Amino acid sequence: MWSSHDTQRNGRAQLTYKSPALYTFANMFMLAWPYGNVRVMSSYYFSNTDAGPPSVGVQNGKYCMDGTNWVCEHRWVAIANMVNWRNAAGTSEVSHWQGGSANQIAFSRGGAAFIAFNRDESSSWSATLATGLPAGSYCNVVVSDTCVSFSSNDSTVGSMAVVVVGSDGKASLSVPTLNAVAIHVNAKST
Repeated sequence: MWSSHDTQRNGRAQLTYKSPALYTFANMFMLAWPYGNVRVMSSYYFSNTDAGPPSVGVQNGKYCMDGTNWVCEHRWVAIANMVNWRNAAGTSEVSHWQGGSANQIAFSRGGAAFIAFNRDESSSWSATLATGLPAGSYCNVVVSDTCVSFSSNDSTVGSMAVVVVGSDGKASLSVPTLNAVAIHVNAKST
């Protein structure tokens, strides 16, 4: 975790919910990389450095993402679903390491999970990549856990909802700017 309630308010945190695309991107990488015990931050909104936490609890999301109380990053689709991705990957090592430009990487975690990252902020990344996964259709868990399309005001517009892995273990992907495509064996398309 690279921020806390204190460092977010005092300006020392470089990544916060106030830069949602980059914050989500960093959380996805943290959850994908097999290192340490990860913790996902769940912030509260603040407008000054002395602001304390909200006086209400999260209450099953009632006070989440309302612009006043709790930010609830742990409920953001990409972050919540990457927790499941990490669980599917288990203790598997990184394999099938691939790169595009200096800002694009992809890797699998054993034969259970695959992710492609595009840190480029101006160009999407289209490539056919070795996933290490069995042939089939998978949900891109960055955008959905049900392979359903998303709304036009969602920050993940342009992402693929379904990824098809061929019999050779490869998939043709288009990874949007400052985003990722992530699939795992427990999120197959029906």
